[in-house]
Amino acid sequence: MAKEETSKRQLVQQIDALRESEEKLQAFLQALPVGVSILGKDGKPLYTNSTLGKVLGLSEDELRRGKYRQRKYIRADSSEMPSDEFPSARAFNEGRTIRNVEVGIVKEDGEVIWTMVSAVPFERGTWRVLLTVADITRQKYAENSLQKWTEELLERIKELNCLYGISDLIEQPGITLEEILQGTTELIPPSRHYPGKTCARIVYGGRKYTTKGFKTSGRKQSSDIYVHGYPSGSVDVFYTGDVPESDDDPFLQEEYSLLHVIAKRLGHIIERFQAEQLLVKLATTDPLTGLFNRRHFFDLAEMEIARSKRYWHPLACIMFDIDFFKRINDSYGHLFGDRVLQAMVWRCRENIRRVDIFARYGGDEFVILLPETRLRRSKQLTNRLCTDFQNRPLKIDDREISITLSMGLASIQGTDEMALDILLNHADQALYIAKEKGRNQVFVWQETK
Repeated sequence: MAKEETSKRQLVQQIDALRESEEKLQAFLQALPVGVSILGKDGKPLYTNSTLGKVLGLSEDELRRGKYRQRKYIRADSSEMPSDEFPSARAFNEGRTIRNVEVGIVKEDGEVIWTMVSAVPFERGTWRVLLTVADITRQKYAENSLQKWTEELLERIKELNCLYGISDLIEQPGITLEEILQGTTELIPPSRHYPGKTCARIVYGGRKYTTKGFKTSGRKQSSDIYVHGYPSGSVDVFYTGDVPESDDDPFLQEEYSLLHVIAKRLGHIIERFQAEQLLVKLATTDPLTGLFNRRHFFDLAEMEIARSKRYWHPLACIMFDIDFFKRINDSYGHLFGDRVLQAMVWRCRENIRRVDIFARYGGDEFVILLPETRLRRSKQLTNRLCTDFQNRPLKIDDREISITLSMGLASIQGTDEMALDILLNHADQALYIAKEKGRNQVFVWQETK
C-alpha cells in the first residue's frame, strides 16, 4: 500500500513537472519576437504563439479556422508561390529542415507582409513541423529602397558621365558638328538590363551616326531632336539580342529620361552651331551673291600669297566687271540688276574650281584668286568666261539678257616675291586697260612688260 502511494506521488510530481515545463515552454514561445506554430501532418496548427497572429494580422480564432490558407503567398521576386513550395510543406515532404525562405504574404487589401520562414520536422507520435515566421517587412522595404537608391545613383552617374562627355566634345577646338554627333553616339551608355545587346544611332541632316556594329531591331527607344521648335532628327537606342518574352519593355524609365536629355542637349548644340555659322557667313560673305566679301577675301588671299612664296607655287588673280552695268540698272531697275549679278555669279561658278577664291570686290567688280595656276591656264579660263558670256545670254525668269565682261589678269609664276596689294593692283590696272581697249576682252598684266 505504501509502495502504491509512493508511485502515485511520483506520477503526480512528474505530471506537475511536465505541466510546469510546458507552461515554461509556452511562456518562452509566447515571448519570442517571431511567430511560432506547430503543425500537424494535415498542415493545421496544433499550437501558435500570439506573435504569429500579429505577424499575419490574424486573431487566434482566425488562425485556428485556417484563414491563413486564404492568403496568397509570393516568392522574393514577387512571383506566386505554389502551396507545395511553402517551407512547411517542403519540410513534411522532404523530411528535412528548410531554413530562411523569403515569403511574401498578400493580405486582403493587397498589402504585402514580407517574412523569413523556417520549418523543422520532428516526430512526436506522428510527424509534426515547427514553423517560425519572422516579420522582415521593414528590412525588405529598406533593402528595396537602398537598392533603388543605388540604381538611381548609378543612373545619375551614367547620365552625368554622358553629359560631361558631350561637354568635353564641344570644348575641343575646331571640332565639327559631325564629330560631335558621332562622338555623342559613342557616349550613350548601354542598357543596364542588357548591356551587351544595345546599339545607338543619331539621325540628323540626312546623315546617320552609329555605334560600331550597329543594326536595328523591333525593340527600341527614341527621342526627337528639336531645333528651333521643330523635330529635325532623333536619338535611337536598339536592343538587338533576344530578351524574355515577358519583358514587354526592357527599357528603364531612367534610360528614357537620359535619352530625352541627350536629344534636348543636341538640339541646343545644333542651334548654337547654326547661329555661329550664320555669324561667320554674315561676317565673311556678300549677302546678295553669297560670295566672299572683300574683307574675308583679303584674309584668304594673304594665306595663299604666303603659301605661294613658301612653296614657289604659281598664283593668278582675275579682276573683272560687267560692261555698262549701269545701263542695266537704269533700264530695268536695281532689283533686276541684282538678279543679273546673281545669275552672272552662278555662270562663273560653273567654270571655276572649288579651291578658287571668288569674291565680290565692290559694286559690280569681282575678283577670283586661282591657287597653283600658271599663266597659260588662267588665260584659258578668262578667255572661256568672256566667250561664254558673249555667246550665251543670261536667262532671268522669262527674259534673256546679254552681257559682256572686261577682265584683267595678273599672276605670280612661283619665283616672284610679290605682295598681295601689288598683285591686286596689277590685276586692277590690267582691267582698266581692257576697258580702255574696248571692253569685252581679257588683258594680261605681264604682257605690258
